[in-house]
Amino acid sequence: MTTTTLGVGLILCTQIMIWFAANTQFMDNEYAKHSFLICLLLSIPISCCAYYATRYMYQGIADESLWSVRLIIFGISTCTFAIMTSFIMQETLFTP
Repeated sequence: MTTTTLGVGLILCTQIMIWFAANTQFMDNEYAKHSFLICLLLSIPISCCAYYATRYMYQGIADESLWSVRLIIFGISTCTFAIMTSFIMQETLFTP
């Protein structure tokens, strides 16, 4: 497994955790009552995953450009948010 692939996998995990940390408060279930605790519990794993993901992607990209890493992360985060919001919250970009 290349360092870039490992970095992308970690960023995907990071974005999923960020989605739950930020959006659990809006869900209609038991977890919404404990959304702030969920946010606090996920904060350390999110930080560690983001740290190592950025490191691995920076090492894996040929030109070692932090801007390249940032744009890849932006793309992954946008796709992750759209997919998770669509499946979990049943909202699309066109939901009023």
